[in-house]
Parts: sequence; structure tokens; C-alpha cells
Amino acid sequence: MGSHSVSAEHLHHVLDYDKYEHGLTQSDLNGKDKMNFPSVIRMTDERVLKVLRRQRDADGTEMFLSLLRDFLDAFLASDLTPLERIFLSWRVLFFMRIWREWCLQEALSLEENFITAACFMCFELNAHALLKILRRMRGQGLGLKCFIPELFGSQACETIFRLARSISSTFATVVNFDLLEFLRRLRRIELQGHISNELKVDFVFPR
Repeated sequence: MGSHSVSAEHLHHVLDYDKYEHGLTQSDLNGKDKMNFPSVIRMTDERVLKVLRRQRDADGTEMFLSLLRDFLDAFLASDLTPLERIFLSWRVLFFMRIWREWCLQEALSLEENFITAACFMCFELNAHALLKILRRMRGQGLGLKCFIPELFGSQACETIFRLARSISSTFATVVNFDLLEFLRRLRRIELQGHISNELKVDFVFPR
């Protein structure tokens, strides 16, 4: 990235510091688990970025993780306005486009000096989708209460599916179900969520 390098080695050096300073573990840096999304959240935490700033040659890695944090916040943070979300997502996308173009002009291999083509396309599609959704909602006169981008991703769907699989009797071993049973379980999940949020003062689920 210009005169700076982006390397996982910088994150491994973060582990040399006290864990309470960064919150990372060795398993978070295991690249074999491609679906370990919580590790991505921890790697892009501000505490990790602060530790990276102490390393002399980790500016590129710190910048890359900061960009990733901004893109995640554009969709997952619950306290941002629509304009702030667009700003974060498109700032990251413009940076990625410039980085990619610089690699091409310097005759550098994109495979070795840039993110994967699939990852770059995800940045493009998500940034455009966010803008398109907002324009469509504005055109239809929908209020901001309907705009909940933190529910757009697959993480929310996976959470709901895990909850549906967990709804069974104490000694049941069968966790598979058809679509009709899934809809019934969704109703139970909705009721539990209502009790947890609306009646949490008067009712507490046992643990």
C-alpha cells in the first residue's frame, strides 16, 4: 500500500503485548477458519489499532484494519445516520479503488499486493446496495425506522437460525425441521424477544 506493507505478522506482534491491551488471542489469527466473524470484530477493535500504532512498520496494516472497521460500522453500527453510513462505505470503496489503480500503474500483481477480487467486489456491491436501498426508501416515503442495515447481513440470519435450532425439549436430539416448523419457531422467538425487551423489568428468563 504505497510505501507501507499490510501483513498478518504485525498482528502476531500485537500478541506480544498484554492481552488486556488488545483483547486478541492466538486463535483469532488462525486464517483457516474463514467464517470466524467475531475474530474480525476483535482484530478491528480500536484497542488493536492503538497497539499497531506503536509498531514502526505497521502503518499499512493499521490503515487496512481501520478501513475494514469503517466498512463494518457502516452496516453494523446502530448509532449512525444514513449519511454517515454512506460516507464511511464510499470512503473505503474510493480508497480501495485508488489502491487497486496504483498497483496496476506500478505493474504490481494484484494477487500479491491487493485484496482478492471477490473481496473487492463485495466492497463495490455493498456500497452500491446501501445507496440504492436508501434512494428507494426515500422514493417510497418510508421513514428511517424501516432502515435497519445491521439486519441486512448474514450474521443476523445465522443468529435466528441458531435460535430456531435451540428451541426444542430438554432431551430432544432432533434439531432439523421443515419450513412450517421453522415459521412456528420464529413466532416463539418473536415472543421471547418481546418479553426480553418490553417486559424485562417484570420478567427475567432463567439461566
